[in-house]
Amino acid sequence: MKWKRLFTIFSLLVLVYSCVPHRKYLQSQSEVENLNAKTAAMQTNIDQLQKDQQLLTAQQIKLTQELENLKRDSIAMQKALDMQIKAYENLTQVQQKTISNNESENSKMLTELNKRSEELKKKELELAAKEELFIASQGKNKNLSLGLVEREAKILELEKALKQKDSAVKALNKNVANALKGYNNMGLTITEKDGKVYVSLEEKLLFKSGSYAIDEKGKAVLLNVAKALNENSDITIMIEGHTDNVPLLGKGVIKDNWDLSVLRATTIVRILVEDGKVNPTKIIPCGRGEFSPIDKANTADARQANRRIEIILTPKLSELLKSLE
Repeated sequence: MKWKRLFTIFSLLVLVYSCVPHRKYLQSQSEVENLNAKTAAMQTNIDQLQKDQQLLTAQQIKLTQELENLKRDSIAMQKALDMQIKAYENLTQVQQKTISNNESENSKMLTELNKRSEELKKKELELAAKEELFIASQGKNKNLSLGLVEREAKILELEKALKQKDSAVKALNKNVANALKGYNNMGLTITEKDGKVYVSLEEKLLFKSGSYAIDEKGKAVLLNVAKALNENSDITIMIEGHTDNVPLLGKGVIKDNWDLSVLRATTIVRILVEDGKVNPTKIIPCGRGEFSPIDKANTADARQANRRIEIILTPKLSELLKSLE
């Protein structure tokens, strides 16, 4: 009786701790969503930077045209001023002879000369201000271009990393499929979805109805799976137990479908680790009961399809996430 009580306590501990790794799995899914959100945000930022650069380029062209106009006006006014000075000099020579009769004309000419001189100074100040604005615009446009180049390079790095991840998933799918090709028509399927590889094993391959004990035939299947997993070191392995929706009125350790799905997952983990030598730090067991069916129809075929084990293989995203830092 003592060993039965110990076995019951051990099974309950397994049930409690099996939910913790599931949070790690949810965290991994959150990281993928954050990655996609960051990639979309960076692309939006690049689009805005491109619009800003176009606006600055248009402003730069306008400033350049205004600068040229001011230069032409300055040259024209300088010529006019030179002509006025020359005329003034001529007038002065005449005035030296007829000073008494030309005081009014001399004053008028001097006033006009001062007026033109003030206008020229004003134009020169405007020209200097336009030149400063033009230089500042060139610097801002240069900085904007550099920022755009850097962000485009970051996007290229992300695209490269995503392609490498997709290649790793396809290679993983191929390796697993080759290792398990002998079981294709015996209740085992391999699919690729959302950047992951799903190995689904029907209940009949591993367990008897209502049991979590694996016979030698099922163990042989799992050892082939372990061989494929050991050839791919940089992955996370989720073992999910699934049942149908028929209530299980168990006694002892197995109380319901939750218990059955969890115990089946942990049983498979032990075989993969102890017999298949799979690194235990990569494996996350999880029981999902009847709450994640692949066929919701209330038929015998649907219930049979829902009674399954899913081994979900996910390439690690550590290198991809580093590229976002």
